[in-house]
Amino acid sequence: MASITAALAAALAQMVLNYSVGKKNLATHDGLHRQTLEALNRLGSKAVELADIDARAYAALNELWKLHKADDRRVREFPAAVDAAIQAPLGVLNCALELLRLMKEIAGTTNAMLNSDLAIAAILADAACRAAVWNVRINLPLLTDAVQRSALSTRTEKSLAEASILTRAVESACAAPSA
Repeated sequence: MASITAALAAALAQMVLNYSVGKKNLATHDGLHRQTLEALNRLGSKAVELADIDARAYAALNELWKLHKADDRRVREFPAAVDAAIQAPLGVLNCALELLRLMKEIAGTTNAMLNSDLAIAAILADAACRAAVWNVRINLPLLTDAVQRSALSTRTEKSLAEASILTRAVESACAAPSA
């Protein structure tokens, strides 16, 4: 669900830009809007791809969980399956963070009538970040390397904090009275 939420965030931000591109009163931002629109399209597609990758990773891990712990296949494939089950939501986290960075960059430069939609897009991207972090957290105990586990935990918590800051920045910019 995290990846689909990120894709929805991207789509909503694209809608905001589609109603901003080519507007005379926003002409000074047209280049930024067009560039951001392309990036949002790319990230939205990536989020949808990550949904499939995440589903496959979970299915593989789930299949291995059903095997006895001493089963050769489980012993051989489990570490890679755990890694895949962590990397997929990490990809979603990175994608959603990039969405938030883009939204922060365009906040205050788009059609003011769609400020609520841009704020909602940021909230959705933040929700995608939070969901992705939960999906990482649930699998971290499966890692046998304590150093790797700690590093990933620190990395995801730092990203989660950044997402919160970016979301608040977009919401603040969208709530500011337009000139």
